[in-house]
Amino acid sequence: MRIRKKTIGYFVLFVITLLIGFMTSKVLPEKYFFDANLITQDPYNQKGLMGSYSFCMWLYDITGLNRLDYSIVALIQLPIIFLVLWSIGVPDRFNRIYLSNAVIWVTLLLCSVYIAMPSKEFVNFLYIALLVKVLLGRSAFWPKIVVVFLLLFWFGVWYRPYYLLVPFFAAVLYFGSFIKLKNTGINNVIFGLFFACLLSLSFGVVKGEYLTEGTRERLNKDRKGREDSQTIILSPVKTDNVIGESVSIFYGFVSVNFPVNGFRFYNKPQVIAFILWQLVLLSYLFFQYNRCMKKQEAVQA
Repeated sequence: MRIRKKTIGYFVLFVITLLIGFMTSKVLPEKYFFDANLITQDPYNQKGLMGSYSFCMWLYDITGLNRLDYSIVALIQLPIIFLVLWSIGVPDRFNRIYLSNAVIWVTLLLCSVYIAMPSKEFVNFLYIALLVKVLLGRSAFWPKIVVVFLLLFWFGVWYRPYYLLVPFFAAVLYFGSFIKLKNTGINNVIFGLFFACLLSLSFGVVKGEYLTEGTRERLNKDRKGREDSQTIILSPVKTDNVIGESVSIFYGFVSVNFPVNGFRFYNKPQVIAFILWQLVLLSYLFFQYNRCMKKQEAVQA
């Protein structure tokens, strides 16, 4: 039986990722394992079934993974990641040097660091993979969208609240794509950001506290100054008013997706490498998004 080149390439990438993952806990400084240690040690007895930290504490405790060396955890979690991705499907030209492939290669190599230990992102990855499997299913388009939206709502309630916003943003961007404007991709992104501001301000009216004020800002202010939190994102202005909250949303979006302000960490090669990867990923995704918009416009014409 002839083994296809994409299979060989995928297996080689898996082996490299597994080796790096096995060594991660042995070479990285302790500050990189703050979340992992919190999950495994559960110092405040927070384990439970609701909430990302609580559920992960419960999951790693019930499976016994919190009692294993992190290198062994890597040998368990990383193969699961690669098996799930294989079940979704590997492109026929995965072994060739294309920008799209390079982005995926680097992303999988990053898994050898971020998922080579007890991590909330492991559960996050598996759930997102479930959404992809639903979308790739043979059912009709709109029933699949309904199922995905319901799963996102549940994930938001159960695991991470901000997933509750994804269906709303998806709907806004979808209907916004029907508006005839030049540079549809850029306009949709700006439209989405304004919607985020409106949503947060509405939340503030109801709850008395804006979204970023009560989530990212509060958490990161508590983490400020810690050795493991030097790259946290804090708004340059106070978020307890309409203008400040709007600035915070735009600033957060730019800092995450176009993180040029991260170049101030020029003495941290891992941060610079991550920034470069993020910029390439953003450029590629935006290029593909624009292509989809143009195809839709051609169909509607």
